[in-house]
Amino acid sequence: HKDYPTVTFAMSQVGYLLELRIDGSEIEENVRLFDHLFAQKTEVEKGAGFPLDWKRSTTSKRQSLKCLSEFAVSFASKYKRGGTLPVPDRSDWDEYVAWMRENVSKFEKSILAALKSYDS
Repeated sequence: HKDYPTVTFAMSQVGYLLELRIDGSEIEENVRLFDHLFAQKTEVEKGAGFPLDWKRSTTSKRQSLKCLSEFAVSFASKYKRGGTLPVPDRSDWDEYVAWMRENVSKFEKSILAALKSYDS
């Protein structure tokens, strides 16, 4: 994100569909930013409209928040990396695109609202 260079919003058609990665060069700073967001977990998840899988590590640079919405979990379960169906079938694209249109901006806005109070 332009205002938070260690923060990356990621979208995918496999896996978690929506993800936030904190991946700066300093582990301690990444953990500090993660902890700031985690302290606002209830507000972040409410704003996003779905629960998140919060992955914190003090031994890895990458911290992450991954979408656990019912749709994302169900959709992704059909398409696993390296599986027999590695990419979504064309018949599922309309539902996927509609879900993404509805949820991407809510996810981003929720995270950005929580980041506003971060003192780096």
